[in-house]
Amino acid sequence: MKAYSFLMLSVAAAGMLACSGNDAKYVITGMNAPQDGATVYLVDRIVADDIDSTVVVNGAFRMKGKASKDAIMYVVIEGTDWNYLLFNDGVPIQINCADSSVTGSALNTKLTECDKRNSKAYAQLDRLVRDSLALPKEDQNSAEDEFVARYQDVYQQFADNMLAIIDENLENLIPVAFIENVPEVAGYAKFNELVSSDAPFAKHPYVVDLKEGLEEAMAVEVYSVDSIPDNLLINPEGIVVARGLRGEALAKKLAEAFN
Repeated sequence: MKAYSFLMLSVAAAGMLACSGNDAKYVITGMNAPQDGATVYLVDRIVADDIDSTVVVNGAFRMKGKASKDAIMYVVIEGTDWNYLLFNDGVPIQINCADSSVTGSALNTKLTECDKRNSKAYAQLDRLVRDSLALPKEDQNSAEDEFVARYQDVYQQFADNMLAIIDENLENLIPVAFIENVPEVAGYAKFNELVSSDAPFAKHPYVVDLKEGLEEAMAVEVYSVDSIPDNLLINPEGIVVARGLRGEALAKKLAEAFN
């Protein structure tokens, strides 16, 4: 049965559902940290808020506390550019800064391997761009066609590598760490296919929130929304018959449409 649709568009609070709501304990220790006195931060990767912090002493550090279960977080040491990704699954984590390894649950150990693999693929892309920008302007212009072709090839390798990581881990939460990049590297159709599946990662609150946010963003573009909140009344043929109504005018129009 066809019916009118009432579409309400409002601000999506990114990351509000980033965690499951059930707390789990975390114990994170580190060794071979590069500089004593450096601050170590535990950060919620979704909302970029600090969860905890400590200081490196004799090359080691330790953090202990509670955070939402299965929240995706990272550890970063002041003065370094490497983030140690992890899920808060309740299993103690040991970080060895000498080789950037993470020892803990099987999930977090594998997440580290996947993150290194993804970072290596991205580094090739980054190096290609940096090398091009380092050339004199005239050389950049003369080599533009060659650069574009090479960039497209390396970018496709990067995209294929990321999708392979996701496809290899459909039975665990690892895709949560990479799924936000799928619309850019593979298109919205592939993203929607993945997040609409019955795979465990698709039920992670962050993925659910991300899906809803992208759907709303697409609706904003389709319906030319330039301010929020906004509302649209759409007839069975998909035509917008009213928008931006408030108060009594909105109630009257809805009564006409649905009665």
